[in-house]
Amino acid sequence: MTVHPLSGNVTHIQLNLEKYEVIRHIHSPLILVGRGTNVFIVRCKSGQTYVLKDSWILTSHGFSEIDMLRTINQYFDDDPDVSEETPQLFPQYIDSQEFADDTTQPRRGRLAPYLRMPPDRIRRRILSAGLGDPITTFRSKAEFVKILLDCVTCLEYMHTKTNIVHGDLSTNNIVICRIPVQEGNKPRTSPETTTQPTAAGTPGLDIDPDFLTFGLVIDFDYAREQTASSHFTSGTLPFMPLEALNPENAETFVHKPAHDLEALFYTAITVMTFTDGPCGKKRDALERIGVARWFNLADREVLFRDKEHEMLDFPKQFEKNLSKYWRPLIRCFVDLWKATWPDSTFPLKCGATHTRYKSILKATLEVLQTEHEPLAAYGSVDVTSLKRPRPSDADDSTYPAPKYIRCSEDLRQRLPRDAIIKSLSEWTD
Repeated sequence: MTVHPLSGNVTHIQLNLEKYEVIRHIHSPLILVGRGTNVFIVRCKSGQTYVLKDSWILTSHGFSEIDMLRTINQYFDDDPDVSEETPQLFPQYIDSQEFADDTTQPRRGRLAPYLRMPPDRIRRRILSAGLGDPITTFRSKAEFVKILLDCVTCLEYMHTKTNIVHGDLSTNNIVICRIPVQEGNKPRTSPETTTQPTAAGTPGLDIDPDFLTFGLVIDFDYAREQTASSHFTSGTLPFMPLEALNPENAETFVHKPAHDLEALFYTAITVMTFTDGPCGKKRDALERIGVARWFNLADREVLFRDKEHEMLDFPKQFEKNLSKYWRPLIRCFVDLWKATWPDSTFPLKCGATHTRYKSILKATLEVLQTEHEPLAAYGSVDVTSLKRPRPSDADDSTYPAPKYIRCSEDLRQRLPRDAIIKSLSEWTD
């Protein structure tokens, strides 16, 4: 990497023999732990734009994201029945590099024997095509359902054709791709195409006449073949399947296609529970939301018990926690809940299928498109929220010492910071 001497920003990244210019650093870990993944938007010499992922992978991991992406992309070339739209639902593998000499082992070797617990990691870079916005940037309920439908189509192809499971679906691993449609270069569509929902996985113009919109599943770090002889669990805790969290399955759990659909279900209800409209509009922070507990429990067994209890009583709890904006989708997600756990009794066993999921989402999309919900403005920014308010005398105690030069004429004056004291019963989740 080339780092700017003054700003400290990464300006160029070398991958094999090619040097890429960094356009933007879009993801950085908050703390130096785990994979330490950094993601960049980069540009090659010819002007093409790609996504470059730099991470530290466990040497004992046993599965390679590079191999998974290569396998999936190879199927597109060899499968004569693949539709023209399906490859757009997957990242396109471009290039990669593993740094055999750049590992954490030499650093671990300098620690005292009782500190040599962290496993060895190796550095890996992957270059891929396929850039999108977070799943929370949906502009209408119809667009949100369309993205979920695309994800099911993606998973169905991956499960049935390539024999691969994803293993880590979450809000971070699904993005919305929007390709501007230039005047005079719009794809040919029949009159029915503009009024009826397109086939699953087809990035049609029924959502927005100015953009081809479709969902993209990313991050195949934990993807593996369904026949792999491994019982390790993977995923992001709030989105992990119940059977993966169950401590009784610690030695016998095998990640199956139905578990990817279950993780997609959790991803969808998380977005709906924490938002109150399109483009990531957040709910009131003071509202009590039961699903929030999933993000604050580190003990898998406790999370399993809490999550299973929530799912057993899902119709009642889900409706109670939803904002008014999402009310039209209650029936859809109760149907998805029934499709995920056909026998909704303790203990819950996942029985989700692609066919049932697609049927429910298609029917919902048809209804939503007859309602013609206006699309929220894409990429809009409220400029009034960007203005910094002028400090007042009442704000003096809220600023750290360096700010006092701007806030007070008496530089020797040092007011204590405000303190908020509440009883435990007054705090909410």
